[in-house]
Amino acid sequence: MKPRDPMILLAEALAAVLVAIRRAAEPRADEWVDQARSPLGRRTHCRMVRQGKIHGSKVAGRVLVRRRDLDAFIEAHMQPVATAALVDERAEAEAALQKALQRPSRRRRRP
Repeated sequence: MKPRDPMILLAEALAAVLVAIRRAAEPRADEWVDQARSPLGRRTHCRMVRQGKIHGSKVAGRVLVRRRDLDAFIEAHMQPVATAALVDERAEAEAALQKALQRPSRRRRRP
């Protein structure tokens, strides 16, 4: 039997550890999220709960929301980002404006 390369053994062991760490770090749907760890930001998180847009609870000064409720709110309120076509149109409009501004005036000036 041929001995295995120690680097391959180390890489396999590290891969198993990294997979376990990644699974532990992934958010769970039943996990509670407080305002400090919210993807909405602290103030927006608290405001949405206060306004009743997200169901949450206040415990010991922390405003807690279930991860699944937070994800559902974000999904429902997502807005599309400007597409490349819109960016190109804006660049063309700005270029045309700059060109027009650089043309000499046809108005007669008084001496």
